[in-house]
Amino acid sequence: MNENQKQYQQIIKKLQEKDYRLTDIRKAVIEILVVKKHISINDIIIELKKTHNIVNIMSIYNTIDLLMDEHIIHANVFDNKQIFYELSDNIIHVVCNICHKIIHVDNKVIIDANFLVEDKLSSFLLRDKNFLFSHYKLEVHGICSDCRKNTQKTRQKAEKEEQWKNLK
Repeated sequence: MNENQKQYQQIIKKLQEKDYRLTDIRKAVIEILVVKKHISINDIIIELKKTHNIVNIMSIYNTIDLLMDEHIIHANVFDNKQIFYELSDNIIHVVCNICHKIIHVDNKVIIDANFLVEDKLSSFLLRDKNFLFSHYKLEVHGICSDCRKNTQKTRQKAEKEEQWKNLK
């Protein structure tokens, strides 16, 4: 069983333990959310229409609400525009200021890199702020490698054009 299948089974089990009805559409939405890292409602609808003849939009919204209420997923708004959904996990989003590309840094990478130690964060929050930690999400902004390359090429081109003008 791969990681996506494990996550899917864990979510289904959690919902069954709370006696939620698991319709085909609800299961399909969960499958999509497990596979996709950042997905909008419109993208979920498009994915569902590929495999289901009838897609009830309200069922999708109700499923999203349920999964958010149960802290299985959370919403992110990038560039103050589109809402994207993803599984609730400790994550870092790295967002390019120029092209708005989103790079997803998952929990395993965070743990392996040891740059955010959950136990220390949890202990600090409980001890100093009397706050019980459940998960975090962090958004880091900067410029991706592609945009840095493009910016450098643009700068070099402008410098060459300026040199050419000075030669005339």
